[in-house]
Amino acid sequence: MTLTARHIGFMLIVLLLPGIWSCAQTGERVSPQKGMETPPAPAEQTSRPSADGSARAPIPAADLARREMDAGRYQKALDLYDMAQRSAPQDRQVLQDYTVSVEKIRSVARQAMDQQDFVSAGRIYHVLLKNHSNFHRLDGTLSFDAADLDENLANCKKCIAKQGFEAYRNGELDEAIALWEALLEIDPGNTEIKDALRIARMQHKNLQE
Repeated sequence: MTLTARHIGFMLIVLLLPGIWSCAQTGERVSPQKGMETPPAPAEQTSRPSADGSARAPIPAADLARREMDAGRYQKALDLYDMAQRSAPQDRQVLQDYTVSVEKIRSVARQAMDQQDFVSAGRIYHVLLKNHSNFHRLDGTLSFDAADLDENLANCKKCIAKQGFEAYRNGELDEAIALWEALLEIDPGNTEIKDALRIARMQHKNLQE
């Protein structure tokens, strides 16, 4: 081979080398779908955090009942205690708390009667009597029965009615109306008080005109 031919061949090799090198690199590149592992997707949360970032468990009914007791919302407290006792009938702590709370409610009613606050006492006795059928699950440990509640409620009703008539005779229409309205909350079938309340409201309206 002459020098010129060798020179031409050398030039051709130099010109072809970049393309060959580029093809070699392309052939060695790993496809993401085959040779390279993609990072796993983040696991989905099984529970959503609360606003402050912490997971919150539901508050037990017995704990909610204690809060209602402290707030003086006795009907709600009894409803929650009854729910807690039904869902866990073998839980002695719930049963004890339920019993203690019922006795406490009755004690509040007796204190109100001693202070001649017959409206408050009547409302509480009314709640206790309405819920008494649920107290049979308290193993008969209560210090009172339905007859005791009914007797005290009846006394409250009489005293509220009497206070209303006394206020009416003294010209205290606002006081009489308030007492009779409270009485009808616990004795809605009392027709005598309904009539007295209707007359008192009419007279109160006429005085304002």
